[in-house]
Amino acid sequence: MLREYSPVYPIIQFITIEDNLAWFDLKEFAGFILENGDLFKLEDLENILKITVKKDRMFNVKYEELIKSVPSAIQKFYPDYKFKNIIFIKRAINNCEAEDNDFSNYNKILNLYNICDDACRQILKTTFLNKLDVKFDYEYYELLVGEKIVSIEEGNYFEQYVSEVSNHRIRGPYTYGKLELTDCVFMSFIIIKYDLNINSNRKEFELLTDLNEFENWLLDPYQFDYEKFDPKWIAALQQLPMILNCMGQFRSISDAVDRSLVVDYDPVLAEIKYKYLLPKSI
Repeated sequence: MLREYSPVYPIIQFITIEDNLAWFDLKEFAGFILENGDLFKLEDLENILKITVKKDRMFNVKYEELIKSVPSAIQKFYPDYKFKNIIFIKRAINNCEAEDNDFSNYNKILNLYNICDDACRQILKTTFLNKLDVKFDYEYYELLVGEKIVSIEEGNYFEQYVSEVSNHRIRGPYTYGKLELTDCVFMSFIIIKYDLNINSNRKEFELLTDLNEFENWLLDPYQFDYEKFDPKWIAALQQLPMILNCMGQFRSISDAVDRSLVVDYDPVLAEIKYKYLLPKSI
């Protein structure tokens, strides 16, 4: 039972009965919870999650942001909590499936995995992988890997993923950054590589063909020929600190940036240099 003395109780009661709030109203509330979850008791967050899942429907995005944000807030502010309600988990899954079972989209409930006990996790993971087995989707796989639901060592999914990246990057319409050095498909792959610290020598990477020099450098900065390095590449990574942090160990990069700044000073490149590229070893 929800305790009525909770200061959040009126809000929860309102969410339970309301029909007038728009998607963007609930999105703002979801953002507030994600940033200020410590203002809520655990039971309050749990009740908000249960209410939104109960009211959620397939093809209805109204409660989507709350369903995504509340588990993240619980994981952040109550990291020891484990959700154990199997019936609830099955209902959340059903809300992501069309009645005729010919379509499913589980993206909004992926965050639930990280706050569940082993039994609920197994139900979710089996469901998520069944969808992947029916039809492999490289973007969906990225989400599963990013949420640490699936390891790159499981099955042959990672090989399929790299193959799909190679195929889609050739015909992908969206370029990355102002310099358009690559496309968004390849950069999403690179972000996962650096985020998970995936070894550049994996055999699956042999499936990546027709890479330009910028892409070859990102894929394996250890084996790259730095005679071909362009310091402008570093500026193109301005919004990716996880990659820039890795590049700080390469003396060849730092020296090239120094030479570039002497010839043509770039404040963005200079800031990156002194924040990430102080010489270390290589």
